Amino acid sequence: MADTLTTSFSLQAPAITDLWRKPPSTDTFKFSSKTITTTVRSLKSIRVTVRANWTRLYDQGGIVILGPKESSGSPRWWIKAGVELYDGTPKVSSVATAPGTYSWSDWSIAPGLVRADGSATFELAVVPEHDSALWFYVVKDDGTKVGLREVTWWKALDPDEKIEVGGLVARPTEGSEEPQDLHVTFEDVSLLTHG
Repeated sequence: MADTLTTSFSLQAPAITDLWRKPPSTDTFKFSSKTITTTVRSLKSIRVTVRANWTRLYDQGGIVILGPKESSGSPRWWIKAGVELYDGTPKVSSVATAPGTYSWSDWSIAPGLVRADGSATFELAVVPEHDSALWFYVVKDDGTKVGLREVTWWKALDPDEKIEVGGLVARPTEGSEEPQDLHVTFEDVSLLTHG
């Protein structure tokens, strides 16, 4: 965790890292991140461009929002959105793991939105016009935002709940190619909060 997020930074993650919860018993909370602490009420948006050489299945990097931790050490809920390698090509990916009894991760991917150089620009934003839900957007080169996911349960969270917001990198699979670690660059980072 950092006190501030700089406008650019790099992160790397070794193999067998992820943020994922799947029944009946998978609860993986091992990844590289750089985050700051704020509250649900304070967050307006976070925007970032991520860039990497995505080579292994499930290589991933992007934005993360982590809820408070449980006694197990993993967060009660989280949202991650960015680039993930699947079916041999980098795709836009998002995972939302809601709080509650059945807080399993769900995952969605969309092809054709990652640039040829392996980069993409994303934004997670609280949108008052959409009943203050949290929206995940891909930002195109011309500035147009393409809405890919609405997290409706965002507005049901305790507004004073502390959250961590920033960048995440994970490399869930092993491989023999070098480098062993996944290196991801975060550029044009912009975090907006209510004073």
